Amino acid sequence: MGLVVVSVACLVLVSGLASGHSVGLIYNPPAVADGELYVTSTDGHVYALDDDGAPRWTVNASGEITTPATVADDAVVFGTADGRVLALTRELGHVSWNRQLAGSRVNSVTAGENGIYAGAGSQLVALDRNGSVDWRYAADGFVGTPVVSGDRGPYVAASRIRARNGTLHALSANGSVRWTRDVNATIEQLSVDNGVVYHTADGRVTATAANGTRLWTVALEQVMAPPSVRNGTVVVGTISGTIAAIEAGEVVWRYQTDLPVAPRLVGDTVYATTPRGLHAVKGGSEQWTRTVGTTVLAPPTVGENVYLGTQVNRTYAVTHDGAFAWINQYSTTTADVPWTDDDGPTEFYNPAGTATRVVGPDGSVRPVTPDEPTRSVPMPVGGLGLALAAVVLLLAVALVVRFRRR
Repeated sequence: MGLVVVSVACLVLVSGLASGHSVGLIYNPPAVADGELYVTSTDGHVYALDDDGAPRWTVNASGEITTPATVADDAVVFGTADGRVLALTRELGHVSWNRQLAGSRVNSVTAGENGIYAGAGSQLVALDRNGSVDWRYAADGFVGTPVVSGDRGPYVAASRIRARNGTLHALSANGSVRWTRDVNATIEQLSVDNGVVYHTADGRVTATAANGTRLWTVALEQVMAPPSVRNGTVVVGTISGTIAAIEAGEVVWRYQTDLPVAPRLVGDTVYATTPRGLHAVKGGSEQWTRTVGTTVLAPPTVGENVYLGTQVNRTYAVTHDGAFAWINQYSTTTADVPWTDDDGPTEFYNPAGTATRVVGPDGSVRPVTPDEPTRSVPMPVGGLGLALAAVVLLLAVALVVRFRRR
């Protein structure tokens, strides 16, 4: 968790120096439901988009948003730095409820069959769909993202970062403890599939059965995002840019990128983001790559398209064949990035900086005609900015690893 925070901070710093401005960042993957996207940004806003990238609504959360959006029935739920969990209606973005959990930062929010689970400081808090607190579970350490496995209830990792140890907690739907397992390292990422829990710590990927029995451990290196699991195949991405697929405790293939990588396994294809763009990989073989014009900060979300959250408040949609479907630039970024006119239409741009579609104030969408004049839009981070970001990112990782070993 600390590694990810430091890495993002370094990317933000270097990107800001490259562009000369402070802008909103999308370092959480978008949530997708029924073809609609819900995006949280560091500028304190939640953005709802249609499946063609057209904006539906924008809500100001009046504070720093610290988690990705998660969809729970007809609500979009997320957490904030001042200890709140909010639910907005999916249709119009109206606030359904706003629950103050504590003075602690909300680390994560996950929706399950039995409710909504929020990690806040060293507590896991279970809420019902109306925002009322069902129960609280006190863990000995910083609570990471809870993951939910059907009616078994949530799994959660709590780590005492300075002591460099952590504990896996398996809970029932009512908050009672099913089992715990100590890990002699800071737990970094957590996933669950068919009751099997997969966690990463100190460069190792470990599988634990639903009864708490350890199944296998594979030594790799620092993992950048939660393991992505499907039908027993576990895919992880590392700090050096390696994508590794693991089956039954054995690495069955590897694919090498040039930067830290965060993969997502969908069907038999792995879609993986690096700070520079997107890779599609099958069985260890590259299918295609797509470079974008600004720094990618989040793992991909896969739906009708593959969605990327980036610096300068921009969301990219890439088709499963690797073509750009659309790009959305949110209007709350710096004024010299002219994506909107005052009281006028919003223009959607391709990476070359030419408009492709125009959305009017009433939400109507039309294509740009061939003879229609379009504006050139500056890309705040170019090749130099990306290179500097990568260098600072790797230096930050080295410092974090050295600190942990002391």
